[in-house]
Amino acid sequence: MKLTTTTVFAITVLTSHIANAGITCSASECKAETMPLLNQMESSVKAKFGSMACVPTSSMMVMESIFSDKKDILAGSFADSIYQQSSYGAILLMGSDMKTTSQNGTYVSDAQKTFTKIAQGFSGGASSFSVTNAKRSITPANLMADMKSGMVGSLLFASYIPKCSSMASGRKSCSFTRQYGHSVAVQAASASSVQIFDPSDDKWTSGLLRLSEDSGYVDATLSLASHIGSDARILAKNYYTQGEVDLAEYYYGLKVAAAESSAPVVVQPSPTPTTPVVVQPSPTPTTPVVVQPKPTPTTPVVVQPKPTPSVPVVTQPRPTTPVVSMPNSQIWQQWVKYFKAKGKYASRR
Repeated sequence: MKLTTTTVFAITVLTSHIANAGITCSASECKAETMPLLNQMESSVKAKFGSMACVPTSSMMVMESIFSDKKDILAGSFADSIYQQSSYGAILLMGSDMKTTSQNGTYVSDAQKTFTKIAQGFSGGASSFSVTNAKRSITPANLMADMKSGMVGSLLFASYIPKCSSMASGRKSCSFTRQYGHSVAVQAASASSVQIFDPSDDKWTSGLLRLSEDSGYVDATLSLASHIGSDARILAKNYYTQGEVDLAEYYYGLKVAAAESSAPVVVQPSPTPTTPVVVQPSPTPTTPVVVQPKPTPTTPVVVQPKPTPSVPVVTQPRPTTPVVSMPNSQIWQQWVKYFKAKGKYASRR
């Protein structure tokens, strides 16, 4: 027998909660704990907006998170009218205010106007925000810092088809053409990854890796849209079938001006024993125990870019000034087959 004296220490874990924002942060992660996963293809939403309701749907996820306790909403305000509805009824109301259509989707500029109107109905202090990747790189660490400051938002990314050629110097040059846009809600962020709530009724994570560090574009000259900038970020999620790369364009949503409250969680120790604890030894195994190593996970990197429109600021172009290049029939047919195989809905954005 072996005599062992055991000492148990109390452990204190510090977390913080952003009042009225539905955000809980630890040293390593911030999370919108109450964010729901909503589906843009819900029957009433699909009937009104077709497959083009990703912006109002992801925006409603943000709304449900940041105002989850429904406090400080001014009676008679637009925010109040939203909360008189069910979640999907609210998506219809927000989509109408954002001028979402079944043909062209939603412009980010219109979505921000709606968020500004919503913020005006919050007596606790709130504002809308919209940041391009060129202005401030959309990285996991930056998104975590944003959440710590009371921001909850959606990430707009777009599918770009690459066109690369070799220059006389031997260096590769690549341009990117925008195809489709899609908006997803950011539910959590750490220093190295983000948790995405996708209105296509899906959850996934992304490291928002730097395009210039991807194996397909290292040392290449990249020609990118001005709102994306030189520090282009890709998502580890590809919806399409023609070699596209999904690039982050905008982070937009609501910020609540609220104080941060610390909430230490103390784990009480067990009483220290006054007498030695007798630990019976385990019998020595007759054969060695082999511990198999866990396989190292690999994060798929989306390798795909394309020529950019001058100002692809929106998920879908207006009829008068189309910004989004729609795919030809062959690409569309392949994309539909891809989605059917996945059990998802195919849509043109």
